[in-house]
Amino acid sequence: MESTRSDLVRRLFEAFFAGDRATVDALLSPDYRFSSIDDPGIDKATYFERCWPNHERLRDVELTTVIESGDDVFVRYAATPPDGQRFHNMERIRVGDGAITQSEVYYGPPAAAFDG
Repeated sequence: MESTRSDLVRRLFEAFFAGDRATVDALLSPDYRFSSIDDPGIDKATYFERCWPNHERLRDVELTTVIESGDDVFVRYAATPPDGQRFHNMERIRVGDGAITQSEVYYGPPAAAFDG
């Protein structure tokens, strides 16, 4: 059974937060590019150097929205760091030839900003 782009992205998030680097490495294409306000356009090796340690800094993550549009998957998630200040981020993840080729992360506000 062939996986959808959304399935691939869900597997990426599960593996990242489980600390399964081998699976994350296998899901990312060799020419993978990552971008955020802090790390614009970094390559796969730099991603593992700078971003990979973040999986240890979060207690949990919940994918609240996953939408496919062409080769892109848009994901909104809530995560909780050790201080308990839950926050939301969004990502645009591009999938091509069965691998993740790009991720763009957009930082959101603390989850409390959405409470009543």
